[in-house]
Amino acid sequence: MAREAPYYIGRVLKFGALNDAELLEALRDPVTVSRGQFLYTVTQYQAHRDEAGIEYHSGRLAKFRPSGEVGVVEPEWHAERTEDIANLLEAASSFVFLPEFSAVAYQHVWNQIERDRFRSLWSELIREKYEGLFRSCEVEPITDLRAFVKRIAALNRIQKLDATVHPPNPLFGPAWVSLTRYLRDRRLQEVTVKETARDPEGIESGIIQIARAATDRPEGDGIADPELLSAVGRSVGDAAVLMAVDGYGKARIEGMEGQERKIIRTYEAQHGFRAPSDAPPNVLYEQARHILLAINDDRYLEH
Repeated sequence: MAREAPYYIGRVLKFGALNDAELLEALRDPVTVSRGQFLYTVTQYQAHRDEAGIEYHSGRLAKFRPSGEVGVVEPEWHAERTEDIANLLEAASSFVFLPEFSAVAYQHVWNQIERDRFRSLWSELIREKYEGLFRSCEVEPITDLRAFVKRIAALNRIQKLDATVHPPNPLFGPAWVSLTRYLRDRRLQEVTVKETARDPEGIESGIIQIARAATDRPEGDGIADPELLSAVGRSVGDAAVLMAVDGYGKARIEGMEGQERKIIRTYEAQHGFRAPSDAPPNVLYEQARHILLAINDDRYLEH
C-alpha cells in the first residue's frame, strides 16, 4: 500500500490575457523548463468530468535528468552493469486543477518538489508557454482561516500590516467587495498595502475582532457574521488581509501577544489534506473540492 503524502491547495491567479483555455493548453501541450541540473515538465495530463458534469483536470509535474545511469543485473552471468538512460525521471508531483474555483491541489514531494517549489515551477511552465505574449499566472496558498485566526486572536494589538492582493476570479466575498471594486475600477493587476501604527496602542483594525469571533463559532457556521465581515472589509488594510487569506495574494501581520512580538504570515497556515502518494485523480479532486466548498461556505464566498 502506498504511503500517504501531504497535498496543498492554492489559488491560480491569471494575469494579462491568460484565460482558462490557454492555461489548459499549457498543461495539455507543455513546454520544458530547466532549473540547475534538472528539467521540469507536465506529464500524464487528463481532462475529467465528475458525476455532476463538473470539469477538472489532472497531471503530474515531472522532475527529470537529461540523462542518467541505472544499474542492471544480468543473473545468467551473475554480473551487474550500468546503462545510460535519457530523460531519467527523478520525482513527480500529482495535481488536479479545478476551474470552478480557479484552484489547484498538488502533492508535496519531500526534498524533491516541495510545496513552494511546485507553485513557482507550475507558474513558470505556464509563463514560458506564452513567453512574450502577456500571459502569466501565480499560485497563491489558500489559508486555513481557522488556524490563522487562532494566532491572530491571541494578539493584544497589531503594529504592522502588509498585504499584496490581485483581482479575484471567479469568486468574491463580503469582506473584500469594496477592495474588489477598487481593483476593477482602477484596472489594477495588484495592490500593496503597508500600514504601521503611529503609537503603542496599535492599528485600529477589525481583524482581531473577527479572529476572536471566529474562535467562538462552530465549524460550518461561518467564520463570522456577514455584517461584521462587511463592516471590517470597509478598511482597505483589513480587506486586503482577508482577500489574501482566500488565496488572492499574501499578507503579513506583526503584533504583540502580551509582551512578545509575533509575526503571522498567511502562507504558514496553508489548506491541505493527506492522501496516498499514488492516489488517482478522482480521489484528489473529491478531497480538494470538499475543502473548497467548505471554504466558500465558511467565508460566504460566491461566484
